[in-house]
Amino acid sequence: MATDRYGYPIPDAEADPASVQAEVWQAFRLPPIDLAVQELQEKLRQAQNELIDEKDVARHRRVQVFLASGTFTPIRTPQLIYITGQAAGGGGGGAGRAAAGIPGAGGGGGAGEAVFRQPYYLATSAPVTVTIGAVGAAGVGRTGSAGSGTDGGTGGDAVFGGLTLVGGVGGALGTSGISGVGGASGGGSAGGALGAAGSSPTIAFTNYAAGGGGGGGATGSGAPGGAGGSAHPVTPTGALTTGNNQGGAAGALVVGGRASGAGGGSLFGVGSAGQAAAASPTAGAANYGYGAGGGGGGASTAVDTNGADGSAGGAGLIIVEWEE
Repeated sequence: MATDRYGYPIPDAEADPASVQAEVWQAFRLPPIDLAVQELQEKLRQAQNELIDEKDVARHRRVQVFLASGTFTPIRTPQLIYITGQAAGGGGGGAGRAAAGIPGAGGGGGAGEAVFRQPYYLATSAPVTVTIGAVGAAGVGRTGSAGSGTDGGTGGDAVFGGLTLVGGVGGALGTSGISGVGGASGGGSAGGALGAAGSSPTIAFTNYAAGGGGGGGATGSGAPGGAGGSAHPVTPTGALTTGNNQGGAAGALVVGGRASGAGGGSLFGVGSAGQAAAASPTAGAANYGYGAGGGGGGASTAVDTNGADGSAGGAGLIIVEWEE
């Protein structure tokens, strides 16, 4: 059918009136109203479902992470929340320097204590103080003259209100002739004696995990350092499990020198590896994750040469979860 300049149909004068009426209706026909309503309803349903999904996520789980000290403000009270936390690791000890003979290497630092989704009840709306203690400082190697390095620093505690996680103890210094022992972990795992690995926890408490102790520096010429102890993650029932939470590897033996001790592993980190002795000894290696122990500083194989520094422990953190 022909149309005018505005697009409207022009009936054919000789055409059958019934067919003209049908063609005009076809030209002006709109989609069925019920179909348009169905499409609109379906789109509204989809949008509503998306909003419900987003509300479910927002309502069921909220998380606040503290990497530094701060304050947690309860959303409502009474309220049940869950705390995951890790105390800082201890630093590795610094190596000594000897005018003659073989200087001692530093011991590895112990890992901090940890907790995983520990229930915590808030009875009032008072803000809760959160404290993230400092990492255990690296022990300093002896420089300038014969003598001892310095001990690694003890890691700071991680505290949420009345819940305290204990930081790992720093590794001991190396002297001009004796290596340092490893530091104990937060939670009680002992550090290693000279040349011995740090211990790992043997008992798990529900939701808690003690870190591994630091390894001890080598006992004598050509002896390896002690490996760091491993932390044991725990299941909600308190059963021991395994995971990527190993202590650092023992410092390799080198004839004419003492290797350093390795850092202990934490629930959330891997301890620093020990360092082999060398003419120009290496500082303790870095650790990975949170709360693991720092490695001890390596000792020199050369006479009257500076000892290396240890490395710092891993940082602590607190994670708060709650439902709305």
